[in-house]
Amino acid sequence: MKTVLFGGTFDPPHLGHKMIIEELIKMDFDSILVLPNKKPDYKKVSATDRQRLDMLKIMTDKMGDKVKICSFELSQDEFTPTAKVIQYLKNSIKSDVVYFALGSDSFNAVSTWEDFDYLKENVHFIILDRGTVYKTEGLMHTVVDNDILRISSTELKVNMEEDKIDEDVLKYIKKRKLYGQRSY
Repeated sequence: MKTVLFGGTFDPPHLGHKMIIEELIKMDFDSILVLPNKKPDYKKVSATDRQRLDMLKIMTDKMGDKVKICSFELSQDEFTPTAKVIQYLKNSIKSDVVYFALGSDSFNAVSTWEDFDYLKENVHFIILDRGTVYKTEGLMHTVVDNDILRISSTELKVNMEEDKIDEDVLKYIKKRKLYGQRSY
């Protein structure tokens, strides 16, 4: 089974995330696992784990059977390094190669991630080119050119640009008054 993992805080999930998933659907994967992260130390997460899961389910609900939400990391007591998540999923999906999709800007930090040597040996990175320079030395990788929207979830929380969020997710956000939104 050929499975690709796409992780992030998804706080909130936006059209850039949706476009990435749509791009992955076009590729030859049997399954796309969307992995919301536990609150990483380096990032402030505003919505609860449950709210982020709900918003992801709303956004991906109509994207077909290939797309699944995996809440493994959210079920952990604390932030789990990517290598540990991959080890768990690799055993669960019984796959020799795990594909991991991320933007080229994030890819530049991969060599600093915990257990980088494990990742180097066990992960095939799908690099979504965002026009940044990246180093791929010694890493299994595929570069995907794309026109994916460059949207910052951090900026969206501060300056909610409604046209950059899925319509149904936006309804959810407004109903719960997330990110300082008024209820309608």
